[in-house]
Amino acid sequence: MKTVIDLLPAVVFFAFYLWGDIYTATAAVIAACVLQTFGYRLSAGEYDKSHLLTLVLAIVFGGATLVLRDPDFIKAKPTLIYGLFALAFLGTHFFDMELMVKKLLGKAFELPDRLWTRLNLYWVLFFVVQAVANVVVAANFSEATWVNFKTFGDVALMVVFMGAQFYWLRDYLIEPQAEPATVDASEVPEGRAGD
Repeated sequence: MKTVIDLLPAVVFFAFYLWGDIYTATAAVIAACVLQTFGYRLSAGEYDKSHLLTLVLAIVFGGATLVLRDPDFIKAKPTLIYGLFALAFLGTHFFDMELMVKKLLGKAFELPDRLWTRLNLYWVLFFVVQAVANVVVAANFSEATWVNFKTFGDVALMVVFMGAQFYWLRDYLIEPQAEPATVDASEVPEGRAGD
């Protein structure tokens, strides 16, 4: 469910771009980020930090795009988000903190510390690649190409990255524990209850 909520702004942005223009899509993505942030809060009982960050940047950069009628601001937003994510993941290496990737995936995988460290650095590299790719596409291609890349290219890169990661870590996947079977005393045949 969270994946659907996470993709909401990108889907809304793309749909409203097709329906209108970059300014219509920008206004719609700001509204979608508000809905995403507070909808998740209502369903999960807490705010998601990445949603809050995206909301703030959508308001700031989207607002600048709408007020100044300059789409370069909204085009810069993904680069800034990816850059901040890269710094957050990298920062956990230098401060006495649990690695960011271990916070995200620690319930699904049981890895030795050296692999958590390597995986966290892969995430840093991934976010840097995403940030640079956004700059290259935004600066060198048409607005429509950038919108398509933002909508489909980012998602495709994430799917490939996550798929490769899960394949690499498949041997470290934590198996769900089976619930111990409980027997109702009324179901035990007579004379066997004390055996």
